[in-house]
Amino acid sequence: MSTNTNLCFLPGIGRHTLKALEFYEIKTFADFIKFNEGEIKLLLGKSGIKLWKLAKKLTNK
Repeated sequence: MSTNTNLCFLPGIGRHTLKALEFYEIKTFADFIKFNEGEIKLLLGKSGIKLWKLAKKLTNK
């Protein structure tokens, strides 16, 4: 997947998580994967880390 792909295409991401990320202007895979694991945990908790790891895997980062 391209890093410019919108996060709505990330398997397992829900509308509430998308809204939370959009609040912080995180809209694409590139926006999402630039954060580190600790920052994602603060924003989204443990489930966010799973999504973050999946996003990194899908973009080969």
